Amino acid sequence: MNRKKAILFVFVLLFATATYSQDKYNWFTPANAKALKLYIEKRAKHRDSIIKNNIRNVTTYQKQYDKKGNVLRNVVISEETYDNKGDLVVKSFYDYKGQPKHTCYYTYNEIGLQTGFKKIDKKGKFISGWECTVNANNLIEKNVHYSKNEKKVSWSETITYNDSGLPTKNIYINKNGKIFSSIETEYHADGSKKEVRNYGKKGKLISVVKYDCLAVGVMSNSKNSDTAASCTKSTYDADSNQIITHEFLYPNGKMWRNISIINKHGKLIEWKSINPKGEEAYKETHTYNNEGLEVSHTYSSKKYKPYNYRLEHEYNENGHKTFTKRYNRKNRLLYESYQLIH
Repeated sequence: MNRKKAILFVFVLLFATATYSQDKYNWFTPANAKALKLYIEKRAKHRDSIIKNNIRNVTTYQKQYDKKGNVLRNVVISEETYDNKGDLVVKSFYDYKGQPKHTCYYTYNEIGLQTGFKKIDKKGKFISGWECTVNANNLIEKNVHYSKNEKKVSWSETITYNDSGLPTKNIYINKNGKIFSSIETEYHADGSKKEVRNYGKKGKLISVVKYDCLAVGVMSNSKNSDTAASCTKSTYDADSNQIITHEFLYPNGKMWRNISIINKHGKLIEWKSINPKGEEAYKETHTYNNEGLEVSHTYSSKKYKPYNYRLEHEYNENGHKTFTKRYNRKNRLLYESYQLIH
């Protein structure tokens, strides 16, 4: 596989794996009808909480420490503004010295689905943004992205769905109005993915991801082909935790595994990535209080040890996060973030 194909292959891999995260945790804009339903439920609860507690502005401060534990500075790092529907409409960001960086603006439709975003620098100059249109079922049918100039399209995406609300075709168009990539997805009768095909310019087939569960190290195709295999398995342990294993077998014959453990309340408590050698490459752990709010989050990587960290969170009586501490891999406190809600 040449470099160009490799880049496009990674592109389709990201698309193929991102939908799973969207379905389960709503980390991104919902990609299908199932994810949209969960998204709407989650957004409704969040909006109701903002309205109920009459929250309009949230200012986040950060107290930073040196290696000896002395306070270096105490600065504002962000300011948020909410409207009377409970939606975040403006958020301003500041650097580690408390100086303005940029401001983001958000727009939504009537159900609270984000339909627009705009990022402006400290001098009022447009940086980037996007806007989307939805169909009658509130599924996104077109995304338009802008860069540097909000009047000139950088690239866009159109999405087609089947009767079950699952995306069957994504078409990507460049600033000149020409298709540079497209993705076609087939599903099994139960709605699970069967095959994802990625096409480049002029409709040339670049790569294929087949969602087949194969034995470890076994491939159903030639090692030098552009076809990969993906498989997701799910089991439960004695504590009713769901253990989800996602395997991805690359065309070069190397397999990566991502293992997620979800508790009985639907919360992610552990995620780890296993490299082709069977070694743990990355790992995250999460713990929660009785209300289901995350109180700690750790990240570790053997390869990128300097980036290992631990977060600890505190909340007020209304369930809003008010305090966060970040520690490095040596358990040294780096900073404390706290919020003023008004």
